[in-house]
Amino acid sequence: MKSAKTARADGFVVMVLGALGFVAINFLFLYMARRSENTLIDFKSAYIAGRCLLQNLDPYSHENLLRVFQGLLGEISSGSSGTYVREVATMQVYFPSAFAITVPLATLPFGIAEAVWVMLTAASCLVAAFLVWDLAAEAAPLLSATLLCFYFLNAETSIIWGNAAGLAVSLCIIAVWCFLRERYVPVGIVCLAVSLALKPHDSGLVWLFFLLAGRVHRRRAGQTLAVLAALTLPFALWIWRLAPHWIGEMNANYAALFARGAIDDPGPAAGLVRGACLITSLQTVFSVIWDDPRFYNLASYAVCLLPVGVWIRLSIRTRGRLEPISMLLAAAAALSQLPTYHRIYDAKLVILAVPACALLWAKGGRMARLALLVTLAGLILTADLPWAAFLAFISWLHPAVTGWPATVQVIAKAFPVPLVLLCMGVFYLVAASKAQEEKTPISVP
Repeated sequence: MKSAKTARADGFVVMVLGALGFVAINFLFLYMARRSENTLIDFKSAYIAGRCLLQNLDPYSHENLLRVFQGLLGEISSGSSGTYVREVATMQVYFPSAFAITVPLATLPFGIAEAVWVMLTAASCLVAAFLVWDLAAEAAPLLSATLLCFYFLNAETSIIWGNAAGLAVSLCIIAVWCFLRERYVPVGIVCLAVSLALKPHDSGLVWLFFLLAGRVHRRRAGQTLAVLAALTLPFALWIWRLAPHWIGEMNANYAALFARGAIDDPGPAAGLVRGACLITSLQTVFSVIWDDPRFYNLASYAVCLLPVGVWIRLSIRTRGRLEPISMLLAAAAALSQLPTYHRIYDAKLVILAVPACALLWAKGGRMARLALLVTLAGLILTADLPWAAFLAFISWLHPAVTGWPATVQVIAKAFPVPLVLLCMGVFYLVAASKAQEEKTPISVP
């Protein structure tokens, strides 16, 4: 059997190879798609909104965004590609807090800002994965490196769409490492604050965990909230002065994007054209049963209510106890994707389950095997390349658009991700409960 030092060295080599693969694949994808209007489309939207604000224009106005977009980046083409760009780039849906990050970038020329965004996102993804491995390596260095290498090779949507999730998720993970290791804590506070500013529905449950989990962690959560307020309040006041009706405008943008058949519609009307950028929330499951937002939203919230309630109770019980922390963070990563709108790039947060999986694997037994199975299923079903291959296969097998074959295709696309995330969240809740009851505590790195 390999020594711990040798296993850790081997794991590090696997991580380096995975990181090189991540850089190579994403560079190749960006190079191949460099002339497409859709490449980094979400960043274009954020950049244009920031430029609107710098010009003292309402950044939630569709007309303002369209005019600034065309003035900076040229006319939008006709056809389906142009329609997609017009919908995404001219519909601002982020809260005013996001402008604290996007406005400084919008002061730069677009080409430079785009390059900075890509480099920041890619670097944060790399750092986050290595820090997750550091948390897991003491228990299972080679296993955790293999799981994270798979993540490296399947994180293309974190880069190519330019969505803020790539940065927000990674910064959230970096903050988790800082808080658990008690190292570079101020960096962790700033990282979590920026993550919350960009996408609070991605990192909000992780922040809530630290708020609930004892005095030291609660202090970190409070400090993060203070930094978030200091960072974003000036931009919130700016928005309120410039666009006092921004809430109504943002809701109108949501209504347009979530309308039946629109790009963010979780229902079957858009299920066949959503592509590999899947929606991960439970709405996609319940909408197949009854395609009415009043039903599928309420059903999704109801299903999540019990596991989230259990998660809150277990988080409160971790006061001064570090043993189940990794399990609860793994559960938070999975459960946070389910009740509200998320896409597959948001679900990259599930790599937070790798340290929990490593801890259980080191203990052996049935829970170890189940942990590996559940975590591997979560990583595979939120991976980019397997989904792209699967979607291409079923489209080739039967390119159905109507009737029961179309319904089967929608189910095959809509059900796997949210259901496996639900199983993952429940499993790690059970693991956390067992960890809290054990007389011999699990070592948390």
